[in-house]
Amino acid sequence: MRSLIAIGEKATLFVESLKDYPEYTSYCFRHGHKEDCFNVPVFTNSERYEEPFDNLQEFLKGCCEEVSAIVSGDEAINLSTLQILESVKDKNIEIIFFKPDEKLLGATMKQVNNLTYNVLQEYTRSGLFKQMFVFDLGDVDQAVGSASLQSFEKTRMEFLARHYHTLNWLRNSEAVAGTDVEHQPVNCIASIGVTDLELSEIKTLNKLDFVRERVYYYGIPEKKVKDDASLRNKILEGYKKKLDENVSSSFKIYSIPFEQELVYVVEYTSAVQNKELKKLLTEHNK
Repeated sequence: MRSLIAIGEKATLFVESLKDYPEYTSYCFRHGHKEDCFNVPVFTNSERYEEPFDNLQEFLKGCCEEVSAIVSGDEAINLSTLQILESVKDKNIEIIFFKPDEKLLGATMKQVNNLTYNVLQEYTRSGLFKQMFVFDLGDVDQAVGSASLQSFEKTRMEFLARHYHTLNWLRNSEAVAGTDVEHQPVNCIASIGVTDLELSEIKTLNKLDFVRERVYYYGIPEKKVKDDASLRNKILEGYKKKLDENVSSSFKIYSIPFEQELVYVVEYTSAVQNKELKKLLTEHNK
């Protein structure tokens, strides 16, 4: 079981997309009194989001041992994230962060986004949070494709929730083959890519700088796992082409009860993603 803590409107849409799966419980924080969500007041002074919320401990008392907190950088409510997570600090906390396109943000919201993004990364690196998955909403838009203006946000969050759930399902299943490379906990900032069996086109949902680990997850239809004698060679051929001597790579293969392959790549880094890192890497590569 895993508890999903949604902070804001986008996060709530993400969590609502998973409401039919019994392995999740959900807790939503939104502005205003909305259904079963915790009401967070709208503050014009951003510092007030750090003020204690009444009944917070009571609202979160049923949280599971495993917790995923979902936050979007372009909503002021995310300034309450640390206060909310303080109430579940004894749990294993994973952060899911939606990184907005800064070109679409005003000056104040840029500051809010940068503050939240950097602080959550630093807290993850310190070990307070187990790991942090970052989704670049610009990259996600490219992967989602077209949708009507009215339904686009819901479509985007459904896309992310579906792939997040499927990847979790694979990772918690028993692999039929693969390589064993121990994950280093220091590499705790991660991103996800969606790809095909040959790894010919990887739709990266966030580009990480200074990647230290890369894990490929292959969900292969049961019939193909049993009958396709060329499967192993096909997988290894594509996998070997992607190997990088500077990145620790591994793969796992799963037998799944579907007709279509499900293939993901998860990348990890130990480096906080910011403009300073990009500048250092650019100078290094000159």
